[in-house]
Amino acid sequence: MDTLKMQFRINGLPYTLIKRNDKVALYRIGGTYTNEILHWEVSKIYIRKDKYGIRESQLMKSSVKTSVDVIWIKN
Repeated sequence: MDTLKMQFRINGLPYTLIKRNDKVALYRIGGTYTNEILHWEVSKIYIRKDKYGIRESQLMKSSVKTSVDVIWIKN
């Protein structure tokens, strides 16, 4: 079974897996120009069974785009 990545980037920020079990994963989010921890994020782990086989999947809240993310300002 394919498992989750240990490190990846979303919106230019590095995510590093700190701890996980069979239900959730805890990630630390670092800065673009620093290694300090800026934020923590917990992600629920799903098991997918599709044409590529059995693999782990997750949905990160920071990767979900909503209409609140974009604010237009008129001058």
